[in-house]
Amino acid sequence: MSWGWSTCTVASKIPLVTPDIKVTDLPTLEDVTAYGISEEAQQNLWEKEVSRLVEVATTDTPLEFTGSTDFALDTRASYEKLAALADQVRQAMGIVLQDGENVLEEHTDYCDVETLKASRMMLDYLCNKEEDTEDLGKEVPRANPQDFFNLADYCTAVLNGLRERQDDNNMAPNICSLFGSSLRMLEGLMAMNGGKLEELEIVSKKASMRSLYFLQCAKFRAGILPLLRTLILSLRGNNKLARTSVTSYEICAMVYETGYERFGTLVYQDNGNDFLGTSDATNINSARSSFHMLDQSVRHVRSQIRDASARNVNGRNSLGTAYAAEASTNQGRSNCSEQESVGTQISWSYSPNGSDDSLNGPVLLNSMDHVITAMIPLIMTSPIAIHHIEKFIDLATFGDVPSERQLNPIKPRSYDRYTAFFCLTTEEHGTVQQSRGPDDAKSLSYALMRRKNLYAGKDITGIGRAMSFAHGSTELSHTLFENDKTTLKRIQQHQLELDEVSNKMKAWVFEEKGVMVKCKIYVCTLIFFCALLVVGGLAVGVTVGELISGVDPFNITTYCWVLAAFLLLVSKSVRVQNWPWNDFLHGRVLCKSVSELSSVTNIGEQFILVKLLQDESISFLQTRGPYNTIFRRKSEDGFSIDIPLSTWTMLLSGLIMIEVESVRGRGLVCLDLRRGTKYGVIQNLGDPDGQERQNLGYC
Repeated sequence: MSWGWSTCTVASKIPLVTPDIKVTDLPTLEDVTAYGISEEAQQNLWEKEVSRLVEVATTDTPLEFTGSTDFALDTRASYEKLAALADQVRQAMGIVLQDGENVLEEHTDYCDVETLKASRMMLDYLCNKEEDTEDLGKEVPRANPQDFFNLADYCTAVLNGLRERQDDNNMAPNICSLFGSSLRMLEGLMAMNGGKLEELEIVSKKASMRSLYFLQCAKFRAGILPLLRTLILSLRGNNKLARTSVTSYEICAMVYETGYERFGTLVYQDNGNDFLGTSDATNINSARSSFHMLDQSVRHVRSQIRDASARNVNGRNSLGTAYAAEASTNQGRSNCSEQESVGTQISWSYSPNGSDDSLNGPVLLNSMDHVITAMIPLIMTSPIAIHHIEKFIDLATFGDVPSERQLNPIKPRSYDRYTAFFCLTTEEHGTVQQSRGPDDAKSLSYALMRRKNLYAGKDITGIGRAMSFAHGSTELSHTLFENDKTTLKRIQQHQLELDEVSNKMKAWVFEEKGVMVKCKIYVCTLIFFCALLVVGGLAVGVTVGELISGVDPFNITTYCWVLAAFLLLVSKSVRVQNWPWNDFLHGRVLCKSVSELSSVTNIGEQFILVKLLQDESISFLQTRGPYNTIFRRKSEDGFSIDIPLSTWTMLLSGLIMIEVESVRGRGLVCLDLRRGTKYGVIQNLGDPDGQERQNLGYC
């Protein structure tokens, strides 16, 4: 596998720095001449690859994977062949990493030692592996070599398409701009050098140019390879020793609205039952291009299936439609043979720019070609993939030479609000999910927070739990969710109520020990009535005089004054435990608990908890109490969380409770996706050596 971007990229940049000097003895990190390929053939390969990616980037035709007859049907065997192809791509990536890091180690200090060790270990394992290998006790069918090239082409085309949708610069797409006109490596180089960027030892202009060349090479590698590795491992499986093929799975990605500001949140379930998510506004904006590409690919697949069905009805049956007909006769069988369809299907609902788009699907995918066409863009909606893309863009924004940055600035493309739901699943997985009880834990496609569904009620009973978008019938799903005018009207009314509550909360001041709330109307009203009693009592004493025989009228005055004082003290203490006179006279009160805050503001307790949870990252409030487990900042004399949180409250604030099983039994794990969360994940099998382990939850 050859990328071919390093040499041409640096060749286009170095003359901008020193146009009077030319360096010709620069090694190529992706040089394949050592493997029997001539330099002329290598150059031709690079030129063809440039032309292919330019064509992909400049056309509006949806991307499509086209394989051999081995992928005519979505059978267990075809899934195993897909895993085998992904494993071959991973092995090729190991060779690319090994060759490139060796060159960097020889000429510079930019070599990533850990990457070099990992690639060398993998290649040693491949070299020592016996020729007659067995995978889980059975022979794995050998994949068609042409399918390998088709898969590699489709993967790079998807990556290139995503890059072209990420920014608004007008540079012509080519290999050198696979993910940006200039890829930034500042953060990557800091990781390579243990967090320290030492000054380059420049002894001449040529030495400076050589350093810049290797810097550019390292930037490209650090940007592209992690993203491609994420994609390939999702197809192959995360096991380092053996590839895995799964035919009972669900890959689901959804973007839904949470919080008072209805900010976007992305949650993703992969085929290994790992749950990932992000609520960072930049990541959500970046994911929009991935969902747009996915929507185009899926709609293209659906049109192909409809056309094939029409030809089949007219008697012009093809090999693919014949397989599809065979697959339809196999529906309902739980035990499929190697050559029977596993019933892969996809459902989706995509609402770009805030428009209301109805549910599409479920659509039964006719062939493995269709499955791969939909699966790879769906994997690129994963938060970890979006995380790599964002790091890539950051490098492309802050690490280029100033002259090049000014000539061709990278401006990330901004999108409006959107919601999305995409679910790729198999018949076997759907059967297992549907067999579970209504109170049992189910997959992500059954989750309550689809699109704007959290705004349908103030609690879970108001939202209602119905069948999955992915596994239910299209007609029933439309009736329950999309075309239900009553539900849509209830959502609109509830959103207006939340907007009103949110506007009231904007005046609150969050302190370390409580929440300061203005209550001038309440204080002024209370003082007015008390003053009325005082003045009225005094007026009675003056005006009545001796009109009432045997009665001192000023006793009535004293009684009115005592009543006013009593009313003032009771009204001052009935809502909060401690209200200093200074705050009272200034028309403000420091609430020390949720119940006090609700009593003072007349806002529902669960609404208050939503505000506290979603804004915890930007406030100084410290909490205590019996129900403050989910809060991060705690103090013995902080704000008391004396009201339990409801499930609706946690979901609306961005907290997702996931049921897990372990050796100690069942339990709940919280995936925290509150506003601003860069990246969160709950792994089915934790990797204690992972670089992001401080942000992970293992179960």
